[in-house]
Amino acid sequence: MTVDHPSVQRATELLSEVQTEGIRDVLRNWLEIHPKSSLPGRQHFDPINIPRLLKNVILTEVERDPYRFKVRVLGTIIADAFGKDFTGKYMDEVFDGHAASLSHSLRVQVVETGLPCLRPAGPGTFQGLDIAPLEGVHLPLAADGRTIDFVLSMFVYLPKSPDGDGSVWFLVNR
Repeated sequence: MTVDHPSVQRATELLSEVQTEGIRDVLRNWLEIHPKSSLPGRQHFDPINIPRLLKNVILTEVERDPYRFKVRVLGTIIADAFGKDFTGKYMDEVFDGHAASLSHSLRVQVVETGLPCLRPAGPGTFQGLDIAPLEGVHLPLAADGRTIDFVLSMFVYLPKSPDGDGSVWFLVNR
């Protein structure tokens, strides 16, 4: 009898915790491609299966010693939110202090545990941006089923209100 990888249980738990349908959809897709006894790899992930979610996705390649994350796929919603396309660049090249950020620490957590993690609603990770993530998720991908070599992330953003006072947030691409 084959035992499910612990990431299956964690992703299933997250399905009941998430607030947005898009995050739920990417989790469901990740569970569908999951081989159950080991982690899914980049070879299992086909973007064509989540066409409406691609604009909210970021795929980062993992480097170790020290941890660095190179952006391989960057959705247009994310590029627009940050005001630049940083495909092909390391996160620490694009964002000062990235190694101390929540973005970095959550990806490291996923790499070290092999478990998906939810980025709950809250203030934006990077200073000076007119956005805040409503919710995000980071999912491990491992070509060999064990060693995480990519982190698939998806974010749903809340931009500041059009009046600019920052007191009201409204949903984008829920």
